[in-house]
Amino acid sequence: MELSKELLQKQIEILLHAIENGKIDNRKYYPTLYLDDLINMAENSEESGYNVERMVAASAIKYPDLHNLIRNLVQQITIFNLKAWDNYDDFWLLHANDMDYAGAAYAKELAIANQNDIQTYIDFYLTNDVNHEVYQGKDIEAILEKWGVSEITYPLIVARWFEPGQHGDEQLEEYFDSMIEKFTDSSQCDLFIKACANWFLNRIQKDSHEIDFDDKEMLNRLFSSLFDEVENYEDYMADHEDDEDFDEENIYGSVINKFCDYVKEGKLPTYSDLL
Repeated sequence: MELSKELLQKQIEILLHAIENGKIDNRKYYPTLYLDDLINMAENSEESGYNVERMVAASAIKYPDLHNLIRNLVQQITIFNLKAWDNYDDFWLLHANDMDYAGAAYAKELAIANQNDIQTYIDFYLTNDVNHEVYQGKDIEAILEKWGVSEITYPLIVARWFEPGQHGDEQLEEYFDSMIEKFTDSSQCDLFIKACANWFLNRIQKDSHEIDFDDKEMLNRLFSSLFDEVENYEDYMADHEDDEDFDEENIYGSVINKFCDYVKEGKLPTYSDLL
């Protein structure tokens, strides 16, 4: 269905104005900001599960002149959600409806339309409660289908890996073979390892995060496909959990330790650096 640019712009500006001016005092208020005509169009759509926000986002992205406005909306929702987490109140994360986080559809459409907005999507995604996800997996899959497994999507893959939510692990399995094939080119492998390091550097900068045992476990599982000397964690545990001198904290070899040392120094390692 074709929606006019003017109507779409009006709708997005209504959402943006409400968020920027602190008019949202209840997370259930956000869906009521949609115009009745648009709600009726979505409800009468033949496409199953076609909610009004996804309808508006899919239509608005067709107008390049609206991209900055859409981006601003996603960024403001991201800021709103971050404040909710700062107050330890995930209940306050904005929702478009009972099944979808507010802004998810806009963030997805932006990332598909513009390479640079993959980071916009990542920033937004990380403010969601990924342990209660519905559409995030499909949105990420759509972005990867558009841009493929490459340098520009490595940061998204890394974010999904380290914040997998309910379905991240199983979703990424199908992409690993494609990645490993690319890593026969050492430069691609370096870019992926740097994307992993950047993930932790950003967390350290934003949240004073320290690489912990759970992080090392996730790194170990990820790097076991890249480095022969990295133990498969589950196999190692099965073989050694009954050993009297077994120390779970020290099962990781030099690859993981070197990686962590580089990150602590604020550096981005390459494949050869970790050998």
